[in-house]
Amino acid sequence: MTTELTRLPAGAGISDILEVLDRDGGVIVERFLPPERVDGILAELEPFIRQTAPFADDFSGHQTTRTGGLVLRSRGVRDLLMDPTILGPAQA
Repeated sequence: MTTELTRLPAGAGISDILEVLDRDGGVIVERFLPPERVDGILAELEPFIRQTAPFADDFSGHQTTRTGGLVLRSRGVRDLLMDPTILGPAQA
């Protein structure tokens, strides 16, 4: 059985997002961020991502990386978290 997440359009209302989250546990808001905003966030984080060493164990894998502190390291991530489309459902 394959389960797909419901897709809502950019600009979907908080109530619509919450309805799908409550029902399905997840939702995709299509084209939520314009490409230039994504590019800006990636540019801010790229030096930190590049410096992140891969894990060295069989459980996590030998190529897996996890870069932490994204909120501290990127104004774009901080702004993203304060966006009503993210913050509204999180507060609810």
